[in-house]
Amino acid sequence: MSTIKEMANEIDLKLTELNEQYMALHAEFDTFRGKPAGDDAEKINEVLHKIQTKFQELYPALYFIASRYQYACNITQSHEEFIQQILKAGGQFQEKGPIQ
Repeated sequence: MSTIKEMANEIDLKLTELNEQYMALHAEFDTFRGKPAGDDAEKINEVLHKIQTKFQELYPALYFIASRYQYACNITQSHEEFIQQILKAGGQFQEKGPIQ
């Protein structure tokens, strides 16, 4: 079973890949800006469809991140308060370096 860290890394890689594809489609669409559609109308519509489809792939992850933002902030703040309470009570921590 994958750890949360492994899953987060996989999601990060996939989001990066999908976002690069999404941005490339926007760059392709930008080549049509300022020009009359004319003979390119079908190609323009195809690119617009690809942009929408790619965003639909990205959206579930973006929604999850946005909807869980406050949750993550609250948990982090709660843990920081916990650490401060331990330190005020005289507790000490061994320095193990940054969380990986």
